Amino acid sequence: MYADDTQVYGSCRPSAMTTFTTKVSECVEATTSWMRSNRLQPNQEKTKVLWRATARRQHQLPTSPLLIDGCSVTEQPSVSSGEVSKWC
Repeated sequence: MYADDTQVYGSCRPSAMTTFTTKVSECVEATTSWMRSNRLQPNQEKTKVLWRATARRQHQLPTSPLLIDGCSVTEQPSVSSGEVSKWC
């Protein structure tokens, strides 16, 4: 593991998705701030988000992009064991 390989995990009830998305954004912003204060540069191109839900709840996943430093984070449909999402 490298200093810049950070992952954020979480879960919530469908009714709390908006609050959860805000908290994830705040957590990643805090991580980005810490990285910069320690002379590490976040790589926006490697930053990804993976949302998961049951088939019945797919329609409740966020449709707006997650923003970090004003940049939209790429949503991934899946990740393999060799490709772990970098921040989210």
